[in-house]
Amino acid sequence: MIKEAIQNEVYARYRFRLPEIWFSECFDYVTDELNTTDVKILFNEVIDQWKSFDLKELTVGCIPKSAISEPKLTISGSFYCQVETVTNIAKPKYKFKGEVKEDNGSRMILLNLHDGAISFRAIEYKDFSNIVDFIKPDCKLVLYGDIQFHRGVAFLTNNNVDVVL
Repeated sequence: MIKEAIQNEVYARYRFRLPEIWFSECFDYVTDELNTTDVKILFNEVIDQWKSFDLKELTVGCIPKSAISEPKLTISGSFYCQVETVTNIAKPKYKFKGEVKEDNGSRMILLNLHDGAISFRAIEYKDFSNIVDFIKPDCKLVLYGDIQFHRGVAFLTNNNVDVVL
C-alpha cells in the first residue's frame, strides 16, 4: 500500500511511473535504511535516489525505438530520460581571428538524452525558459504529451518537457 502510494505520488507530480524493477529494489532499500513507513519521507528519498541514479545502468527504456528509426513520428505519453550533454547551438562554437563575437542573447538548446536503453537527441523547438536553468548533465527530464520526432530528434517545447527537481 505504501509502495503504491509512492508510485502514485511520482505520477501525480512528474507524470511518469518509475520502472518497476528499479522501484522495487529502491523501495526495499530506503525502507530498510530509514526504518519508516512515512510516505512523504520515503517519497523524497526515492526521488533523491532516482535523481542520482544513472539510467544507463537500467537497460530498460521507455522511448519506443521506432521514434529513433522512423523519419517522422509523434509519440504520446510520459517518458523519463537523463541528460547526457547540453549545447547551445545558436552560438558559434569557434571564433575566427579578428572577428568580434557578439552575444545576441539567442538560444537553441540541443540535448543528448538517454532513457536507459537508447540514446537520442532533442532540440528546443520552442522556448522552454522556465526550465532551462535547471537542465544540466545527469539531471532527469520528463517528456510528456505529444512529442514529435523527426529523423530521431525530439522537438521539445515548454508544453512537453519538465525537470525532475
